[in-house]
Amino acid sequence: MRKMTFGSLLVMAFVLLCTGAVAQSMEGGADGADRTMLRGTIGGIIADEHRILMNDVVYALPQVLEFNGEERTAEQVLRKLETGERVRFQSSFENSNGYQTIEVLSTDPQ
Repeated sequence: MRKMTFGSLLVMAFVLLCTGAVAQSMEGGADGADRTMLRGTIGGIIADEHRILMNDVVYALPQVLEFNGEERTAEQVLRKLETGERVRFQSSFENSNGYQTIEVLSTDPQ
């Protein structure tokens, strides 16, 4: 019984350490500059709700976000995107009605 408790404690400590390392590497610096850019393909655009479908996941767009290095409104970004287009993005852990929010989005030339 004592070995099980000690083993469980070790597993919990390992999980907590890993979770902290992942959170730190995902959040990066205070300005978000160190965040990892993810790649995706636009599968659909829901313009009236400011949402995009990408890699089978629906993401919300805030009122203003960074698009191709410039601040743009969600409406401007949605007008420029096309279904099937490859993009790079950073999402935040904030939820907008249950959807992750895109903070930075750029078209991917590849």
